[in-house]
Amino acid sequence: MSLDDYLRRFAEHSRVTVVGPLCAETPPSQPPPHPQPQPLRNLADPLIWVDGGADYRRGNVGFAVGDGDSSHGKLDQYLAVDKDCSDLAYVLRRLPPYFNEVILLGFLGARRDHELFNLGEVHHFLRATNQPTQARFAHRIHAYSKGEWNFTAHGVFSLAVFAATTVQLIGACKFPLPSPTQIQPLTSLGLSNRGHGKITLRTAGPAFIFKPYYNAA
Repeated sequence: MSLDDYLRRFAEHSRVTVVGPLCAETPPSQPPPHPQPQPLRNLADPLIWVDGGADYRRGNVGFAVGDGDSSHGKLDQYLAVDKDCSDLAYVLRRLPPYFNEVILLGFLGARRDHELFNLGEVHHFLRATNQPTQARFAHRIHAYSKGEWNFTAHGVFSLAVFAATTVQLIGACKFPLPSPTQIQPLTSLGLSNRGHGKITLRTAGPAFIFKPYYNAA
């Protein structure tokens, strides 16, 4: 069975969870110093384990795919090692349009270049979609396609884009953008805002909300 075959089984679902290799302080082949992170408990289909993320798999739940360069066990589908995209990029490009909420676990940390390119691939995924879609890196980073979105923040958050985008930021934050404002890629204009309740984001393209201290829902 291919990833496409697996995903077609869940046409009635709108949310999919994607698990990468960075879900614990130590490699999964060694006993972790603390219990497994809460987000990995009680995961259910539709669920995609990406390469080394499959090392956290318990039982047969979900579908494991990757090129095998970071996994220690068997995958359901193997990708070519020499390819022009990452394993995560491959998965994002295969997601059917009925998935409008993507939960990403285990894709932050370790190599900074990998982390940055994971964010970039999510940007391209959201830019290509024709329907309102959001992606979340656990609770730390929320990414939104163009449209109007509501989120809640109680503390520091930052707004960033990966391409010049016109945005509005309205509501319970210290530095709102009440008028449509063009933000350049990774400019510090959106850095270190502070929220204290419900905030509305209107964006003409993909936009990222960073919540570095896990202080917001």
